[in-house]
Amino acid sequence: MAVDDVQSLLRRRWPASTLHPDDDLAPNRPGEARSIALDRDPVPARRLRPDPRRRALEAEQVTGEILDRLDSAGWHTLHSLPLPGGDRVHHLVIGPAGLFAVHTVYARRQRVLVADPLLTVGRRDPRPLLRRVRADADRASHTLTAEVRPVLALVGPADVRFTATPREVRVLRETELAGLARQGGVLKPADVEALHAMARDRRTWPPAVEGGGCGSGRSGAGWLRLRFGARAGARARSSCRSTRTRPLRPPFGLNGLVSIAARAGKAGVGGGADRG
Repeated sequence: MAVDDVQSLLRRRWPASTLHPDDDLAPNRPGEARSIALDRDPVPARRLRPDPRRRALEAEQVTGEILDRLDSAGWHTLHSLPLPGGDRVHHLVIGPAGLFAVHTVYARRQRVLVADPLLTVGRRDPRPLLRRVRADADRASHTLTAEVRPVLALVGPADVRFTATPREVRVLRETELAGLARQGGVLKPADVEALHAMARDRRTWPPAVEGGGCGSGRSGAGWLRLRFGARAGARARSSCRSTRTRPLRPPFGLNGLVSIAARAGKAGVGGGADRG
């Protein structure tokens, strides 16, 4: 299949101009989901300590503003993309250097220790956050049928130390995120636009049914199996398992776009039932 044919097929399946506003994730603001959650469950007026949710929202907003400035360099950034089970990709960055799933952490004036998979911020208990960052990028990778690389963005840390180089995850201060735009290009502008059109469509992302998430009977893996067959469901289930058994990621470029086009064809492009 020629590149022009693939791009034409993708434009027919994900035409941004006809995307219903309820299905368009591009207008999401940084921290959109967290902001909505705070509105539904506001902070008590007499709370003595700052609400950690407010700080997490601030971190997403700071990071999102920095990433949004990459638009002038041919990049697109989407915020608060839903994953099954209530998880989210904080920021998905799509540009000439590829796709990056950016997870943000508030670390203002605190020391950070990175001991893969553990992350320790200040005096808080260590958390296996790098494992989650890798898993979220894997799930996005399987959904988009293109490699999505994980990035952990630390907002305002006083100091960052590593016990060893983290496996696959890039750990950056928020001031270093602009450097993503200076990496070598692997995607053509048409590829970037096609992947952005696909990622901004809410219907692209497997819905969370009855709690969804990894381990649920009707998770994103189950949805993929019902929609696209047993192999797709098996791949999604693999991304929910331990990172020690993570599957190989699909490639960039024409092969990845052909896979996207093939998947779109199964969903009913060029005659047949439209995707719901």
